[in-house]
Amino acid sequence: MIGTALPPHTEKITILAITYSKPSHRTLEQAALEQGWILLWAESWAEALRQVQNHRTGVVLLDRELLGTDWRDALQMLLQPAHRCCVILLTTNVKDRFCEEFLQDGGCRVLQTPLQEPAVIEAVHSAWTFWKGCISRAYHYE
Repeated sequence: MIGTALPPHTEKITILAITYSKPSHRTLEQAALEQGWILLWAESWAEALRQVQNHRTGVVLLDRELLGTDWRDALQMLLQPAHRCCVILLTTNVKDRFCEEFLQDGGCRVLQTPLQEPAVIEAVHSAWTFWKGCISRAYHYE
């Protein structure tokens, strides 16, 4: 990549990528390496739930094409207080009604596939910053 969208983050960002797309894997691995992220993988919804339950994951990248998963159920599970994840949708078509619905239902962001590394870096940093603020406020008021 020519230049980095943002300087490497000083805090370890943990993200979960729920995708089986090899091109997405390559782009995410490169971004994680450059940015110093902890990158977890899941290729199924059951595997994703195990990862979220076992790791403090602030950002989840959810592939719209993940087979056997209703995105609405997945999104609602990831938004529950027990997980409090910022969910970024990966999709080939960012201009359809589905994406608007995803955002209205609590999704954080939509990224078009094939993924572009600068867009991934910016979206993850933005989502992580938002997530950290939400967690901080949640613990402050508990």
